[in-house]
Amino acid sequence: MIDLFGNDTEPAVQLAGHESKYQKFKRKNHYTRTHDEEKRCKECFHRCSYEYHDRYYHKCNLMGISSCEATDIRLSYVCDLFVQQPQTKPPTPRPE
Repeated sequence: MIDLFGNDTEPAVQLAGHESKYQKFKRKNHYTRTHDEEKRCKECFHRCSYEYHDRYYHKCNLMGISSCEATDIRLSYVCDLFVQQPQTKPPTPRPE
């Protein structure tokens, strides 16, 4: 494509290598919405929740726990690594 000044310009292309590790994890493990009531992130063993300023933030231990919103999960979604919760769950560590 040629711009107003006669210079050749390339179209803007998003590079595939610029995904965050959380986006790669979600794409690799098919993290998506589900309509199955018994198989959701809120029923998964790897889910943990944290309260901060009267709001709850839900995280996945497999993805890693951080203070950023990139690691937040939706409770109505599920991925391929779903594991049903046992009767007792060990306490989850708080993020730093």
